[in-house]
Amino acid sequence: MNTKVQLIRSACVKITINNVCFLIDPMLAPKGTYEGFANTYNSHLKNPLVDLPFSFEEAINDVNAVIITHNHLDHIDEYTCKKLDKNIKVFVQDNQDYNYFKDLGFKNLEILSDTLEFQGVKLTKTKAKHGSEEIYKNEELARLLGDTMGVIFSAKDCKSVYLIGDSVLTKDVENTLKQNYDIVIVNAGNAMVLGFDDSIIMNENDIKNIAKISTSKIIAVHLEAINHCILTRKALKEFVNKNNLNDRVLIPDDGESYIF
Repeated sequence: MNTKVQLIRSACVKITINNVCFLIDPMLAPKGTYEGFANTYNSHLKNPLVDLPFSFEEAINDVNAVIITHNHLDHIDEYTCKKLDKNIKVFVQDNQDYNYFKDLGFKNLEILSDTLEFQGVKLTKTKAKHGSEEIYKNEELARLLGDTMGVIFSAKDCKSVYLIGDSVLTKDVENTLKQNYDIVIVNAGNAMVLGFDDSIIMNENDIKNIAKISTSKIIAVHLEAINHCILTRKALKEFVNKNNLNDRVLIPDDGESYIF
């Protein structure tokens, strides 16, 4: 049975496995709806930087469940929350996010605390860290970045998927990568905050390291749609080509799908 991965825009992807469709981190507002993130690179630009590749309705078509890795604007936004069916199944990372979305009227919430099964698909929560140890020493940034998660999707006779989420390449992530899931989805936009040299998510060098750690096919997303994500598709493609990773790394355009 096929596993399908479709990039919607930025970090929002659809994963269809065992004929069950999951919508991950749906920030689906029209281009320019929100101010850029303060104290980050290119904060003068309004988010999202580009429109969806198709309508909101098409983006949510056939979705069986939504997974929100963390409650940041570029992963779930007010526009989307207002338009989503409040009865749709929504998985979140913790009690804080559960209560937040409950207050917004969502009625079918569940915390992904470890591993559970949904319609024949096993979902496993994984550890993620939204920045370096140095960045998290800054109390204000640590509060703003908060907690996040990754998710592993697996089902019988289907290719497995490890969605890393907003994270740097920690030992926990490396240990998960060593399990060699068939597909790894990497938020690789190199998001930068002012005053720090370290990214708060991954970049092209992390892609190269992931290719060394695992045998997985790598899909790079979270590019060219949010003000502080400074890595472009063009630059990443040049890096991938230079490092002979073309057979390992996929860099989808918005709306593009892959079937495995």
